[in-house]
Amino acid sequence: YTNGTEWRLYRDGSPDFEPVVFSGGPLDKAGRDLSAPASFEALVSRFLGWSPVPITSIGALVRAIAPLTRLLRGEVLDQLASENQAMGSGASKASQPFHGLAADWRALLFPSADDATFADGYAQTVTFALLLARTRKVDFAGKSLHDIGDMLASRYSLMGKALQLLTDPVAKDFVTLNVLTRVIEAVDWPRIKSRKGDAYLHLYEDFLEEYDNELRKQSGTYYTPRVVVDSMVRLVDEALKLLGHDEGFGSPMVTVIDPAMGTGTYLESVLLRIGAAAAAADGPGAASSAVADAARRLYGFEIQMGP
Repeated sequence: YTNGTEWRLYRDGSPDFEPVVFSGGPLDKAGRDLSAPASFEALVSRFLGWSPVPITSIGALVRAIAPLTRLLRGEVLDQLASENQAMGSGASKASQPFHGLAADWRALLFPSADDATFADGYAQTVTFALLLARTRKVDFAGKSLHDIGDMLASRYSLMGKALQLLTDPVAKDFVTLNVLTRVIEAVDWPRIKSRKGDAYLHLYEDFLEEYDNELRKQSGTYYTPRVVVDSMVRLVDEALKLLGHDEGFGSPMVTVIDPAMGTGTYLESVLLRIGAAAAAADGPGAASSAVADAARRLYGFEIQMGP
Protein backbone atom coordinates (compact mmCIF):
# COMPACT_ATOMS: atom_id res chain seq x y z
CA TYR A 1 0.00 0.00 0.00
CA THR A 2 1.30 3.46 -0.84
CA ASN A 3 0.23 7.07 -1.09
CA GLY A 4 3.31 7.88 -3.16
CA THR A 5 5.52 8.85 -0.25
CA GLU A 6 4.96 6.10 2.33
CA TRP A 7 5.13 2.41 1.39
CA ARG A 8 3.96 -0.58 3.45
CA LEU A 9 3.98 -4.29 2.67
CA TYR A 10 1.38 -6.65 4.16
CA ARG A 11 0.99 -10.41 3.98
CA ASP A 12 -2.10 -12.21 5.23
CA GLY A 13 -3.29 -8.98 6.83
CA SER A 14 -0.13 -8.35 8.86
CA PRO A 15 2.85 -6.01 8.25
CA ASP A 16 5.69 -7.87 6.55
CA PHE A 17 8.28 -5.09 6.33
CA GLU A 18 9.16 -1.86 8.07
CA PRO A 19 7.37 1.16 6.51
CA VAL A 20 9.49 2.97 3.92
CA VAL A 21 9.14 6.76 3.66
CA PHE A 22 10.47 8.86 0.77
CA SER A 23 12.15 12.17 1.64
CA GLY A 24 12.86 15.48 -0.07
CA GLY A 25 9.31 16.79 -0.50
CA PRO A 26 6.00 17.37 1.32
CA LEU A 27 4.90 14.15 3.05
CA ASP A 28 1.38 14.53 1.73
CA LYS A 29 2.38 14.94 -1.90
CA ALA A 30 4.45 12.80 -4.26
CA GLY A 31 6.77 14.59 -6.65
CA ARG A 32 10.01 14.51 -8.62
CA ASP A 33 12.03 15.91 -5.71
CA LEU A 34 11.40 12.84 -3.56
CA SER A 35 14.15 10.27 -3.09
CA ALA A 36 13.89 6.67 -1.88
CA PRO A 37 15.96 5.22 0.97
CA ALA A 38 18.02 2.08 0.41
CA SER A 39 15.37 -0.03 2.17
CA PHE A 40 12.93 0.68 -0.68
CA GLU A 41 14.76 -1.71 -3.01
CA ALA A 42 14.59 -4.44 -0.37
CA LEU A 43 10.85 -3.87 0.11
CA VAL A 44 10.15 -4.02 -3.64
CA SER A 45 12.34 -7.12 -4.03
CA ARG A 46 10.49 -8.82 -1.20
CA PHE A 47 7.17 -7.93 -2.79
CA LEU A 48 8.07 -9.06 -6.32
CA GLY A 49 9.89 -12.17 -5.14
CA TRP A 50 6.88 -13.59 -3.32
CA SER A 51 6.19 -17.26 -3.85
CA PRO A 52 3.33 -19.19 -2.20
CA VAL A 53 4.27 -21.90 0.28
CA PRO A 54 2.94 -25.45 -0.22
CA ILE A 55 -0.59 -25.88 1.17
CA THR A 56 -1.01 -29.20 2.96
CA SER A 57 -4.07 -28.82 5.20
CA ILE A 58 -7.69 -27.74 4.91
CA GLY A 59 -7.09 -24.89 7.38
CA ALA A 60 -4.15 -23.51 5.39
CA LEU A 61 -6.10 -23.89 2.14
CA VAL A 62 -9.09 -21.96 3.46
CA ARG A 63 -6.92 -19.20 4.94
CA ALA A 64 -5.15 -18.84 1.59
CA ILE A 65 -8.04 -18.85 -0.87
CA ALA A 66 -10.95 -17.26 1.05
CA PRO A 67 -9.46 -13.72 1.22
CA LEU A 68 -8.42 -13.89 -2.44
CA THR A 69 -11.90 -15.03 -3.46
CA ARG A 70 -13.36 -12.16 -1.45
CA LEU A 71 -10.95 -9.75 -3.16
CA LEU A 72 -11.92 -11.12 -6.58
CA ARG A 73 -15.60 -10.63 -5.73
CA GLY A 74 -14.88 -7.00 -4.84
CA GLU A 75 -12.94 -6.43 -8.06
CA VAL A 76 -15.83 -7.80 -10.12
CA LEU A 77 -18.25 -5.44 -8.36
CA ASP A 78 -15.89 -2.51 -9.01
CA GLN A 79 -15.62 -3.50 -12.65
CA LEU A 80 -19.39 -3.75 -13.04
CA ALA A 81 -19.77 -0.28 -11.54
CA SER A 82 -17.10 1.05 -13.90
CA GLU A 83 -18.81 -0.54 -16.91
CA ASN A 84 -22.19 0.86 -15.88
CA GLN A 85 -20.61 4.30 -15.67
CA ALA A 86 -19.01 3.84 -19.09
CA MET A 87 -22.33 2.82 -20.65
CA GLY A 88 -23.94 5.84 -19.05
CA SER A 89 -21.39 7.95 -20.91
CA GLY A 90 -22.26 6.35 -24.22
CA ALA A 91 -20.03 3.26 -24.42
CA SER A 92 -21.63 0.23 -26.10
CA LYS A 93 -22.82 -2.75 -24.07
CA ALA A 94 -20.93 -5.10 -26.39
CA SER A 95 -17.60 -3.65 -25.25
CA GLN A 96 -18.28 -4.27 -21.54
CA PRO A 97 -17.10 -7.85 -20.74
CA PHE A 98 -18.56 -8.22 -17.26
CA HIS A 99 -21.89 -6.71 -18.26
CA GLY A 100 -22.18 -9.46 -20.89
CA LEU A 101 -21.11 -12.19 -18.46
CA ALA A 102 -23.62 -11.03 -15.86
CA ALA A 103 -26.39 -10.96 -18.48
CA ASP A 104 -25.57 -14.53 -19.56
CA TRP A 105 -25.45 -15.61 -15.90
CA ARG A 106 -28.97 -14.33 -15.37
CA ALA A 107 -30.28 -15.73 -18.65
CA LEU A 108 -28.86 -19.23 -18.15
CA LEU A 109 -28.69 -19.78 -14.38
CA PHE A 110 -30.15 -17.24 -11.96
CA PRO A 111 -32.72 -14.85 -13.49
CA SER A 112 -33.08 -12.80 -10.29
CA ALA A 113 -29.35 -12.41 -9.56
CA ASP A 114 -28.26 -8.83 -8.89
CA ASP A 115 -24.71 -7.61 -9.46
CA ALA A 116 -23.59 -8.65 -5.97
CA THR A 117 -24.95 -12.18 -6.45
CA PHE A 118 -23.25 -12.46 -9.83
CA ALA A 119 -19.92 -11.22 -8.42
CA ASP A 120 -20.13 -13.76 -5.62
CA GLY A 121 -20.99 -16.61 -8.00
CA TYR A 122 -18.21 -15.57 -10.38
CA ALA A 123 -15.56 -15.51 -7.65
CA GLN A 124 -16.60 -18.83 -6.12
CA THR A 125 -16.89 -20.59 -9.47
CA VAL A 126 -13.42 -19.52 -10.61
CA THR A 127 -11.85 -20.47 -7.26
CA PHE A 128 -13.39 -23.92 -7.10
CA ALA A 129 -12.81 -24.66 -10.79
CA LEU A 130 -9.10 -24.01 -10.21
CA LEU A 131 -9.16 -26.08 -7.03
CA LEU A 132 -10.92 -28.92 -8.84
CA ALA A 133 -8.16 -28.82 -11.46
CA ARG A 134 -5.54 -29.20 -8.73
CA THR A 135 -7.37 -32.17 -7.20
CA ARG A 136 -7.16 -33.73 -10.67
CA LYS A 137 -3.37 -33.09 -10.68
CA VAL A 138 -3.52 -30.52 -13.49
CA ASP A 139 -0.11 -28.85 -13.75
CA PHE A 140 -0.50 -25.05 -13.83
CA ALA A 141 3.14 -24.24 -14.70
CA GLY A 142 3.37 -22.08 -17.81
CA LYS A 143 -0.33 -22.48 -18.60
CA SER A 144 -2.97 -19.83 -19.11
CA LEU A 145 -6.39 -20.03 -17.48
CA HIS A 146 -7.77 -21.07 -20.87
CA ASP A 147 -5.25 -23.96 -21.03
CA ILE A 148 -6.19 -25.04 -17.50
CA GLY A 149 -9.84 -24.98 -18.56
CA ASP A 150 -9.04 -27.22 -21.53
CA MET A 151 -7.33 -29.79 -19.31
CA LEU A 152 -10.12 -29.65 -16.74
CA ALA A 153 -12.79 -30.02 -19.45
CA SER A 154 -11.39 -33.39 -20.50
CA ARG A 155 -13.10 -34.85 -17.43
CA TYR A 156 -15.30 -32.04 -16.08
CA SER A 157 -16.64 -30.32 -19.18
CA LEU A 158 -19.00 -27.96 -17.33
CA MET A 159 -16.39 -26.58 -14.92
CA GLY A 160 -13.69 -26.42 -17.59
CA LYS A 161 -15.89 -24.42 -19.94
CA ALA A 162 -17.14 -22.23 -17.07
CA LEU A 163 -13.56 -21.33 -16.15
CA GLN A 164 -12.82 -20.34 -19.74
CA LEU A 165 -16.04 -18.39 -20.28
CA LEU A 166 -15.60 -16.45 -17.03
CA THR A 167 -11.91 -15.62 -17.44
CA ASP A 168 -11.10 -15.41 -21.17
CA PRO A 169 -12.41 -11.84 -21.64
CA VAL A 170 -10.66 -10.42 -18.54
CA ALA A 171 -7.70 -12.63 -17.55
CA LYS A 172 -5.06 -10.13 -18.66
CA ASP A 173 -6.60 -7.28 -16.64
CA PHE A 174 -7.27 -8.98 -13.30
CA VAL A 175 -4.20 -9.31 -11.09
CA THR A 176 -6.20 -11.25 -8.49
CA LEU A 177 -6.81 -14.05 -11.00
CA ASN A 178 -3.05 -14.46 -11.43
CA VAL A 179 -2.40 -14.48 -7.68
CA LEU A 180 -5.27 -16.91 -7.04
CA THR A 181 -3.91 -19.27 -9.69
CA ARG A 182 -0.40 -19.15 -8.19
CA VAL A 183 -1.72 -19.84 -4.69
CA ILE A 184 -3.90 -22.78 -5.78
CA GLU A 185 -0.98 -24.15 -7.78
CA ALA A 186 0.75 -24.65 -4.41
CA VAL A 187 -2.07 -26.90 -3.12
CA ASP A 188 -0.82 -30.40 -2.31
CA TRP A 189 -4.17 -32.19 -2.50
CA PRO A 190 -2.89 -35.75 -1.90
CA ARG A 191 -1.39 -34.63 1.44
CA ILE A 192 -4.58 -32.77 2.38
CA LYS A 193 -6.69 -35.82 1.57
CA SER A 194 -4.35 -38.16 3.46
CA ARG A 195 -4.83 -36.04 6.58
CA LYS A 196 -8.62 -35.86 6.27
CA GLY A 197 -10.26 -38.51 4.11
CA ASP A 198 -13.54 -36.59 3.79
CA ALA A 199 -11.79 -33.30 3.03
CA TYR A 200 -14.31 -32.48 0.32
CA LEU A 201 -17.15 -32.53 2.83
CA HIS A 202 -15.47 -30.15 5.27
CA LEU A 203 -13.91 -27.81 2.76
CA TYR A 204 -16.86 -25.72 1.64
CA GLU A 205 -18.33 -24.98 5.07
CA ASP A 206 -14.90 -23.99 6.39
CA PHE A 207 -14.29 -21.88 3.29
CA LEU A 208 -17.63 -20.09 3.54
CA GLU A 209 -17.13 -19.31 7.24
CA GLU A 210 -13.85 -17.55 6.37
CA TYR A 211 -15.04 -16.03 3.09
CA ASP A 212 -18.43 -14.68 4.20
CA ASN A 213 -19.84 -16.03 7.45
CA GLU A 214 -23.08 -14.06 7.06
CA LEU A 215 -23.64 -15.75 3.68
CA ARG A 216 -23.01 -19.12 5.35
CA LYS A 217 -25.75 -18.37 7.91
CA GLN A 218 -28.19 -17.09 5.28
CA SER A 219 -27.67 -20.11 3.04
CA GLY A 220 -27.75 -22.62 5.92
CA THR A 221 -24.41 -24.10 4.89
CA TYR A 222 -23.56 -26.43 7.77
CA TYR A 223 -21.68 -29.70 7.61
CA THR A 224 -23.59 -32.82 8.68
CA PRO A 225 -21.14 -35.33 10.23
CA ARG A 226 -20.66 -38.38 8.01
CA VAL A 227 -21.69 -40.79 10.76
CA VAL A 228 -25.06 -38.97 11.03
CA VAL A 229 -25.57 -39.01 7.25
CA ASP A 230 -24.83 -42.74 7.01
CA SER A 231 -27.17 -43.51 9.95
CA MET A 232 -30.03 -41.55 8.38
CA VAL A 233 -29.52 -43.22 5.01
CA ARG A 234 -29.47 -46.67 6.68
CA LEU A 235 -32.71 -45.95 8.58
CA VAL A 236 -34.51 -44.76 5.43
CA ASP A 237 -33.24 -47.78 3.51
CA GLU A 238 -34.71 -50.04 6.19
CA ALA A 239 -37.98 -48.08 6.15
CA LEU A 240 -38.24 -48.53 2.38
CA LYS A 241 -37.92 -52.29 2.81
CA LEU A 242 -40.69 -52.26 5.43
CA LEU A 243 -42.86 -50.40 2.89
CA GLY A 244 -42.46 -53.23 0.37
CA HIS A 245 -39.36 -52.13 -1.59
CA ASP A 246 -37.12 -55.11 -0.85
CA GLU A 247 -34.10 -53.51 -2.55
CA GLY A 248 -34.38 -50.33 -0.48
CA PHE A 249 -32.74 -47.41 -2.28
CA GLY A 250 -31.78 -49.86 -5.03
CA SER A 251 -35.41 -50.38 -6.05
CA PRO A 252 -36.25 -48.96 -9.51
CA MET A 253 -39.42 -47.52 -7.91
CA VAL A 254 -37.43 -45.28 -5.52
CA THR A 255 -36.31 -41.77 -6.49
CA VAL A 256 -34.10 -39.71 -4.20
CA ILE A 257 -34.24 -35.90 -4.12
CA ASP A 258 -31.98 -33.70 -1.99
CA PRO A 259 -33.25 -30.09 -2.17
CA ALA A 260 -30.13 -28.61 -0.54
CA MET A 261 -27.38 -31.05 -1.39
CA GLY A 262 -24.26 -29.04 -0.54
CA THR A 263 -21.33 -31.22 -1.50
CA GLY A 264 -23.60 -34.23 -2.09
CA THR A 265 -22.92 -36.14 1.12
CA TYR A 266 -26.36 -37.75 1.33
CA LEU A 267 -26.51 -38.73 -2.34
CA GLU A 268 -23.02 -40.20 -2.14
CA SER A 269 -23.99 -42.23 0.93
CA VAL A 270 -27.07 -43.55 -0.89
CA LEU A 271 -24.95 -44.67 -3.86
CA LEU A 272 -22.37 -46.33 -1.62
CA ARG A 273 -25.13 -48.23 0.18
CA ILE A 274 -26.67 -49.37 -3.13
CA GLY A 275 -23.27 -50.52 -4.40
CA ALA A 276 -22.51 -52.43 -1.20
CA ALA A 277 -25.92 -54.14 -1.25
CA ALA A 278 -25.50 -55.19 -4.90
CA ALA A 279 -22.00 -56.55 -4.21
CA ALA A 280 -23.25 -58.52 -1.21
CA ALA A 281 -26.15 -60.03 -3.17
CA ASP A 282 -24.54 -60.73 -6.56
CA GLY A 283 -20.80 -60.24 -6.18
CA PRO A 284 -18.47 -57.25 -6.60
CA GLY A 285 -19.07 -57.04 -10.34
CA ALA A 286 -22.72 -56.11 -9.79
CA ALA A 287 -21.97 -52.91 -7.87
CA SER A 288 -21.03 -50.73 -10.84
CA SER A 289 -24.19 -51.32 -12.87
CA ALA A 290 -26.41 -50.99 -9.79
CA VAL A 291 -24.87 -47.61 -8.95
CA ALA A 292 -25.08 -46.42 -12.58
CA ASP A 293 -28.75 -47.37 -12.72
CA ALA A 294 -29.51 -45.69 -9.38
CA ALA A 295 -27.72 -42.48 -10.40
CA ARG A 296 -30.46 -41.88 -12.97
CA ARG A 297 -32.94 -41.69 -10.09
CA LEU A 298 -30.96 -39.25 -7.94
CA TYR A 299 -31.55 -35.49 -8.04
CA GLY A 300 -29.74 -32.79 -6.15
CA PHE A 301 -30.30 -29.02 -5.97
CA GLU A 302 -27.81 -26.45 -4.67
CA ILE A 303 -27.85 -22.65 -5.07
CA GLN A 304 -24.26 -22.03 -3.94
CA MET A 305 -21.69 -22.27 -6.75
CA GLY A 306 -18.78 -23.53 -4.62
CA PRO A 307 -20.19 -26.96 -3.68
